[in-house]
Amino acid sequence: MRSFNKLILSAALFAISLGTAAASIGPRVNVHIKDQFNNPVKYVGVVAAVFGMNGPSTDTVFGVTDSSGNALINLADGKSYNLYFSTQGYSPTISDQFNNPAYDPNRYIFASGPTLYFSTFTATKDLTNVGSIVQQFAGATPNRVLFGGVYNMLSQMQGASGITVSSNDGTGFLVVDNVPYAGANTYNIGLYDPTLNRGIGRNVMSFLGNNTQAYPGDSVIPYVGAATLNFVQAVPPTRVETTSTQGGGTSATGASVEGVIMSTDNVTPIPHMGINVKACVGYQWNNWANTDENGRFQLYGLTPGVTYYLNIMGGCTWSQNGQNNKCYQPYSSSQFKAPDICSGVDNVNLDPSGNDIVYVSSDVAYKTIKLKEMPKSIGQIQVYVKSNSGAFIPNSNVNINPDGSPWPTDQFSCSNPNNFSIYASTNFVNSPGFSNTNMQAATGYALLDGLPSGNYMLNVWTPFSSGGNNQGGFNGGR
Repeated sequence: MRSFNKLILSAALFAISLGTAAASIGPRVNVHIKDQFNNPVKYVGVVAAVFGMNGPSTDTVFGVTDSSGNALINLADGKSYNLYFSTQGYSPTISDQFNNPAYDPNRYIFASGPTLYFSTFTATKDLTNVGSIVQQFAGATPNRVLFGGVYNMLSQMQGASGITVSSNDGTGFLVVDNVPYAGANTYNIGLYDPTLNRGIGRNVMSFLGNNTQAYPGDSVIPYVGAATLNFVQAVPPTRVETTSTQGGGTSATGASVEGVIMSTDNVTPIPHMGINVKACVGYQWNNWANTDENGRFQLYGLTPGVTYYLNIMGGCTWSQNGQNNKCYQPYSSSQFKAPDICSGVDNVNLDPSGNDIVYVSSDVAYKTIKLKEMPKSIGQIQVYVKSNSGAFIPNSNVNINPDGSPWPTDQFSCSNPNNFSIYASTNFVNSPGFSNTNMQAATGYALLDGLPSGNYMLNVWTPFSSGGNNQGGFNGGR
């Protein structure tokens, strides 16, 4: 773990050097960190924070103490700074400096002119049975100061805190020091970007300890590489409308899968998308989930070693007058369609698609499901809004949206409309079109174009109607 910590430190130093090299000569502060025996403490993270309406501003700067315990930090003229420091095993912690009213001293500097300020802190090496949790991140606002920390899910209390800065490409590492040793599923580590107003986080599903019987586990838990959290997949705030739970109950260990459905452009999350989930867990298990307004969903209580097959319904985002309306193709894995996925024939040599979930351990899995955007086509529906006398009704509104109901395939399919079982027969098919648009028929006429083939529901509102006048379904497009 020492080599890993050096890697994180070198990345932090590189980011700091980029910031200080660009700064012009002006006010500076030399922060000296010593221990209780007056010995200098090296590799201490120091932050000079300027707070704005959305947390730390872009004038916030970082430094790391050298072998003499000193960190020389360039400041912006005319700004007020709060000074903080943090290092593993030493008190006061960042949390104490922020939240403990008994902590003294709090250091403030108003930077003015080419002045060199000095400030000395005493760090007491008295913290035992504490470790570090590291979270790599991407997709943050570039060169932005970010606050994060760990939350104790058992005590429902905020734990240790951390501060970091994103690099030029929005990537970086959040290192949270002085986290008390604890069992798996005690902590959640999270990070917040005030510019994006988005947060990312994960449950820490490993033991934090010193590899002893009393405290099993490693003293540093790194979530890096494939475990990187991306703000592109984040939500403001974290909220999921519905979750899928195996066995009918929510897992006490937290979500098995934290997922997001996105367009294949890797940028656009797709909200309010229905997900059907199927698996063989000794029997054929079926459930469903739904993405929230930010494309996020959660699956709970999944069984390690089981493949979960998905069916995504597809659909459209809403738009006004056809502007920025996007529709996404449905997805269904071939195994999801199998009559019995637990049968020996159907379960041999499985080759799950990229969208299916192979749940390999009890740790939380992060899954991005991608749907293709449905291109606009050449289908058109011309809508004329008229009164009974044939006169056009201006300033009307027309809405078209997918119709997922079963449609008859021949003229005799509806011979017995009271027998609802016939709608599941081969005489009826579901073929929803992909468009969801509101158009204003200013003159009483609206052209709905770009429609792919499929079934649609058309609704019309006029200035003289209290509700929608449903004109029934249409088969439009090509």
